[in-house]
Amino acid sequence: MFKFSSLGHALATAAQTIVSNARLMETVIAKVQGQESIVEVATGFVSPQAALIERAAFGILGKVSHAAIDAGAVASAAGLNVQFTAAEIADVRELARTLLAHPIVQTSGVLSSPADPLKG
Repeated sequence: MFKFSSLGHALATAAQTIVSNARLMETVIAKVQGQESIVEVATGFVSPQAALIERAAFGILGKVSHAAIDAGAVASAAGLNVQFTAAEIADVRELARTLLAHPIVQTSGVLSSPADPLKG
């Protein structure tokens, strides 16, 4: 029986499932339409959660990658701290709420209670 090792593991699995399902639809639509902009709009229409996950994930990945490059060897030796704007934090909190509500996370057994852990 598969078990999640942490809430982060369950959240990541839920995000991966949402994006994988949306990517499947993107592939089908791309073959039919052949237009990338239409596919992006369709992805948001088919799965708004996938669009949110991609926006937040790629935005954070870009920011962290840029900081790691700028920090160079210092980041390797001492770790890396990255500051996020209020808007970026709000995007991540919205994403977390979406993922917390996903059935994979809800049935994972890693939540201590079904209450919103982001409340407050």
